[in-house]
Amino acid sequence: MNKSKILSLSFGKNVAKIRKAQGLTQEEFGKKIRLSKRAVCYYEKKSHDLPSADLIVKMCAVLNVSFEKVLNWQIPKEFSEHQKLWKKLRRVETLPPTDQEAILNMVNHFLKRKAV
Repeated sequence: MNKSKILSLSFGKNVAKIRKAQGLTQEEFGKKIRLSKRAVCYYEKKSHDLPSADLIVKMCAVLNVSFEKVLNWQIPKEFSEHQKLWKKLRRVETLPPTDQEAILNMVNHFLKRKAV
């Protein structure tokens, strides 16, 4: 199994574990992120695909956890020189979802501009 499939399965298990720990059913969680219970189940148990970045941000906001936690990521040692950036990105998670989305759109804009 390739790394992206392992990551997506790990993601689903982590989301389910966090959701259950917070006492949310799949249906309740789905309503908060505007997905059906079936779609939540798909991402938690059956999907080999990660949801969109926007949906991951919504899930993290509702669960009040970092994206690193749901993706089971750790800051790689080679990024230690960019600790200020990582710390600021972590603080973005405390903002309201609309602000998080605006920041994500701005980052995407700069990345697309850089790719041209």
